[in-house]
Amino acid sequence: MVVYDADKESVAVDTSSASSPAPAFVKFDAGICAGKFGDIRKVNGKVEWSAWDSCAATSPNAIYQHKLKSTLRESGGPFDWFMLDLQTATAAGSAYSPALTAFGDRKCKSTSIKNFDQVVVVRFHSVDFGPKVSSTTTLACDA
Repeated sequence: MVVYDADKESVAVDTSSASSPAPAFVKFDAGICAGKFGDIRKVNGKVEWSAWDSCAATSPNAIYQHKLKSTLRESGGPFDWFMLDLQTATAAGSAYSPALTAFGDRKCKSTSIKNFDQVVVVRFHSVDFGPKVSSTTTLACDA
């Protein structure tokens, strides 16, 4: 499980069996990979988002060039009708990694009410799967 410490602004992987319950994730499928959207939330004046995926493969070569990107979008334009790309988080890891996590944060410029979602694209074998779009979250944050 990926654990985010808001006070230390750090991310760690907790492999203990006594880990705390995970947030409510929404699942997505991408070829031989399946993943989850993390919660979009406001922590210490920043909006945070994440996505995780894992690929079912018997050989590392089956998932060569595995990448995971998650783009945070915010409502904008006339009457906030459009979702505008703000920032993309790309998962760290090797091209052969069977599981990846993308995590991003962005400072809130004001406390205006905005809608957010994230768009995930999974790539392996030079093929993009997606975009996969999360549900919308409303926050008091204009990022």
